[in-house]
Amino acid sequence: MTKIEDLTGLVFDLESTGLDVDEARIVEFGVAVFRGREHAGGGRLLLNPGVPIPAESTEVHGIDDRRVAGCPSLADNSLRLMTKFDEAQLIVGYNCLHYDVPLFDAEIRRLGLDWQISRDKVLDVKMFVDWHHRNERPRTQEVIGKLYGLSFEGRAHSAGVDAQMTGDLLWAMIDDKKIPGDLDKALEAQRMIDDQVTREFDIWDYWFYQDRENGRLRMGAGKYCGYLLTEVPKSYWSVILRKARDDMTPASLKIFEDAAAGRLDTEFQETLVPAPETVEPEDLDWGGW
Repeated sequence: MTKIEDLTGLVFDLESTGLDVDEARIVEFGVAVFRGREHAGGGRLLLNPGVPIPAESTEVHGIDDRRVAGCPSLADNSLRLMTKFDEAQLIVGYNCLHYDVPLFDAEIRRLGLDWQISRDKVLDVKMFVDWHHRNERPRTQEVIGKLYGLSFEGRAHSAGVDAQMTGDLLWAMIDDKKIPGDLDKALEAQRMIDDQVTREFDIWDYWFYQDRENGRLRMGAGKYCGYLLTEVPKSYWSVILRKARDDMTPASLKIFEDAAAGRLDTEFQETLVPAPETVEPEDLDWGGW
């Protein structure tokens, strides 16, 4: 058993020029270092991306071309950062497996280097948030942190601050048994969660998700997010159908049409959804958690 609290962890967060991991450039690298549960250091590094920073990206992170004009490039720091990733026993992020990790890897490939972050030691806290707190909107560190008694108010947003917030949330979710305290079991649970969440998104996009205990469908968007389908007023289905019909998968569209026509009853709800491939303690041997 490899306890997460016995490891040296590198929690990181990136700010960039855009959302496309193959095209975006990193403008800020933030890190928080944890030795066990002790915050042992961290900070932020502004980087000149070598391309103009779009205004819509600046609106998100507050970094514009003038701020990075005299800053070093990622190439100037690549060896140091790659070494830190290799030396870390655990790498943690928030939505990092689908964004930060592939973005950093793409930047390294762009430099002509044959290297990537080792996936077998990456723990993505947002994976577990998306599983246990799918009904929350939005699922930011601040919103989820409040559920665990954490206060992030007053912290100026930067990649470095976001990294430390993610580390704090990791320990809170481990203590609440939402993330296994053993690294191997946490990584196994993460893979199963990723598979199930991806399956849900492929079928219903963001409109619906399965209840984590009984598999019944719940609303995944809008003001009734988290509600069972049978708890949503009939009038709401017709309104959303008129506004967002073109933004639905075939499976989601059929549910909206049936609901708007009054064909969504309890029996329909219970027979619509197959038994979910949920992540349950009896399936995973949580090692006493």
